[in-house]
Amino acid sequence: MSDHLEKLPLHSLRNQVVVFEDIAYQNPYDFHKKHRHDYLEIILCEKGGGKQWVDFGEIDLKDYSCYIVLPKQVHLLKRNDSTKGQIVQFTYESVSDNTLAGKLATVSEPILFENDQNLYHEMERFIGFMKSIAESKQLNYKNILAHQLNSFVCFLLNFSQVKDVASKGIHIEFMSLLEKNFKEWHTVSSYSNKLNIPENKLSLITKEHFGQTPLQLIHDRLLLEAKRMIFCETNSIKEIGYDLGFNYSTNFAQFIKKKTGFTAKQLLENSRNLN
Repeated sequence: MSDHLEKLPLHSLRNQVVVFEDIAYQNPYDFHKKHRHDYLEIILCEKGGGKQWVDFGEIDLKDYSCYIVLPKQVHLLKRNDSTKGQIVQFTYESVSDNTLAGKLATVSEPILFENDQNLYHEMERFIGFMKSIAESKQLNYKNILAHQLNSFVCFLLNFSQVKDVASKGIHIEFMSLLEKNFKEWHTVSSYSNKLNIPENKLSLITKEHFGQTPLQLIHDRLLLEAKRMIFCETNSIKEIGYDLGFNYSTNFAQFIKKKTGFTAKQLLENSRNLN
């Protein structure tokens, strides 16, 4: 992991299959400051109020809504005192079905649903059943809970921005390569050559599964990392650009401005305002 992310707090889950908390529970860490988790967090709001930021995207907390925060995403929650709801936390490892865990990792939007009272109450009943299993401490309750967690994940995926596809495929391989090489490989040809398919075919595949071209996905990943590094304030803007594979600081500055409408310095000021 890069040094700049190591300096951003990474909070771990207690050694449990699933953790259930009221949204107003006493956090063991300062959730008012930018942080990351090594687990998934499902946030259900019965009564909204306040905002959260997931990888710097601002989201209003609305009534009868559900949100997901994936591991390692930069997160900040500023709820109102009147906000009501609950939180469910679990790790990828707790999901015994690898296909489901793989699909969770490709959820592209933090908003699962909003302003849907019926869906909220369905989710509430599902969670209530899992909580009763966890609290029962009956024989093999952890195995039973893990099985129910798989069903819960299936339920969540019905509302997420991910298609029902096989866990292995060119799109998954591409995203895996992208995560490992985005700093060095900025061109579509780098990935298509490695995957041994034409660029136009790769483009059709990523458009089908993610609604974006390979180049858009490459740029999105670069931009996300740039924001993380800028917001962590551990390197100069010039050093960040170089670390992300931009040989010239002017090229990096133009990239940031084109993609966000802001300069890197303005993004830094926006980050400071969040805290």
